[in-house]
Amino acid sequence: MSAQTLGAYFEHVYLPSVSITPASTYCYRAAVSAITKLFGRKATRVDLMLPEQLELFRKLSIERGLSPKTVRNWYWRLRHIMRHARPDDFPKACGKWQRKRDGSAKPVDAPGTVWHFYLHFYKPERFDCSPASLQQVEGALHSLFRFCGGGLKFPGLCDKLLIDWCQQLVREGKKPETIRGYVGRIETIWRDAYQKGATDREPHGRRRRRQRSLPEAWTAAEFRQLIDATAHRDLAWKLSTGVKAGKFLRAVLLTAYDTGLRRGDIFRLRKQDLREDGALAIIQGKTGFAIVRGVSDVTLAAIREVETPGELLFPWPHDVTHFYRVYRTLLRLAGLPATSRNQLQKIRRTSASHAERVKPGAASVLLGHRDPSMAARHYVDPRIAARKPELPPALV
Repeated sequence: MSAQTLGAYFEHVYLPSVSITPASTYCYRAAVSAITKLFGRKATRVDLMLPEQLELFRKLSIERGLSPKTVRNWYWRLRHIMRHARPDDFPKACGKWQRKRDGSAKPVDAPGTVWHFYLHFYKPERFDCSPASLQQVEGALHSLFRFCGGGLKFPGLCDKLLIDWCQQLVREGKKPETIRGYVGRIETIWRDAYQKGATDREPHGRRRRRQRSLPEAWTAAEFRQLIDATAHRDLAWKLSTGVKAGKFLRAVLLTAYDTGLRRGDIFRLRKQDLREDGALAIIQGKTGFAIVRGVSDVTLAAIREVETPGELLFPWPHDVTHFYRVYRTLLRLAGLPATSRNQLQKIRRTSASHAERVKPGAASVLLGHRDPSMAARHYVDPRIAARKPELPPALV
């Protein structure tokens, strides 16, 4: 084992030998940087690192106030690097899937197999599905193949197999939501194969209805907290474009509230989309419909304040993961929960809810929906938008 530091091993040995996304590479580098700053370069040599050292790193990082979720993410990435360097000293953790060395879990692309049907019939027809959705389907398939083998054929796909697979997933510590999603995706492929005649057995599982919760939006006071927090000194650092992070977030949030646009549409806005009268004209990326939305004078001034050379109105120089990391920092500075339900989509729900309160039916128009019921089901928070219901006449 060479006496390389953890950072040098990651850059010159681990990274060239694996295939990971740029966002994941960024997280790996953050984990290596964090443990190096804590213990020093000499103490993080690959040949000297111990499993107990990673446990101590996790404990000290949480004590210093870092997010437990972030620390857990770093911990497992560091273990991946060390397992790559010293597999005997850093074995695969208990409770995780054990890799099958005989290759039986590898998907088999042969006529009659589930994987063959997915590649040649199911996947080509899902041209409207995002790559992330297809990746989730393939994740469910790979999980099933790890349980019963990659050569699974439709005669062997039955309810008993799925039940045994689910029980194994429970023992492996998978969350109920994850298991439900896996089974639902497998049954969708199975049902499609039955409709096409690839199998004579129909899945018996019923389509599972998700328990819907009320849409949640920020109150006026909470949204003001969010806007005020953009002036915090922790957001005074500058992006590579020369714009302060706090001012950039303020302009984005005000634009999102005034227009009700999705995050992707906001970051696609060009300077030529901003008309002279202060309105924004854009074709929505999700629906393909053209919409025109106005912005207030306050929002227009905030946009002018973050103008930079270039075509885009809001050029974010990093990936989306980094933006949401900064946005979660803003939520914490504002004293608001930094959870997955409070991301930028909640600004869209906030805009719809307050518009609906002023004028019934305005939410669906603002959001650009063709179906008015869509806003009521998924965007309008009745605790904000609903008027006081009328009581029946008093009888006593």
